[in-house]
Amino acid sequence: MKTKWIAIVICIVSLAACTPSQEDIQATVQVSIAQTENAKPTETRLPTHTPIPTVTATFTPSPSPTPDMRLIDIDPRELLLQKSDLPIEGQYFLPQGEGWISPSRNAEIVSAWTVKEGQEYLAETGRIDGWYVYYNRGKSGVLMPELYYDNVIIYSSIEGAQVVITKYENRRIIDDDFQEIDAPLIGDASRAFTKREVNSGGEIRVWILVSFSYRNIAHTIGVWGWEKEVSLDFAVTTANKLLDGLKQLPLSNTVTFTP
Repeated sequence: MKTKWIAIVICIVSLAACTPSQEDIQATVQVSIAQTENAKPTETRLPTHTPIPTVTATFTPSPSPTPDMRLIDIDPRELLLQKSDLPIEGQYFLPQGEGWISPSRNAEIVSAWTVKEGQEYLAETGRIDGWYVYYNRGKSGVLMPELYYDNVIIYSSIEGAQVVITKYENRRIIDDDFQEIDAPLIGDASRAFTKREVNSGGEIRVWILVSFSYRNIAHTIGVWGWEKEVSLDFAVTTANKLLDGLKQLPLSNTVTFTP
């Protein structure tokens, strides 16, 4: 089982003031993978029985008396962030090897959380399947994130995707010391989080995450790098591109996709 996010700092200290090698970056990313979806805890984390509060989020109002409750029915892998969605100046690429792109099955959620918490989450949200991907910046000397991340999940209902944003995203604050920051409304519901780590030289690495839902799909976009390279705008711009793609998809009354 992967270690907690704080292990990122151990990898980063030796990388200050220089461009990290692909091996170093991949080691950092491997540590963070276990934390990507809803801030999953490690196996060694003692189960917590602290209730997860539900946040009151602002939802997109329906333009008609009868809301359109149709769903997106598709393999979530087809919805993953693509290189073409990222700033061309950064020359982003998908590195070779394991851990940069992968499915995230329901069984992994139950295994990584406590069984009780995992099963409650699956039952309340109707989670069906998910995928994640990381892209590495290929060009140095540009003020852009060093890494881009996307985790996309398909649920069986619109309500299930929304409760992930309003309730389960709180795990990032409770379990992993992220701070919530203001975010524009993206899709039906959205929230943003940040985490800063200071190395021994006083330089700061930053994660910024933007999570949003649209119909029965939820995305979490992450950007990571030195403080001067990372801003909320990068994550928001990318999230809106993915939202535009979701709006073009055909709709269905039910979800028939199974992993």
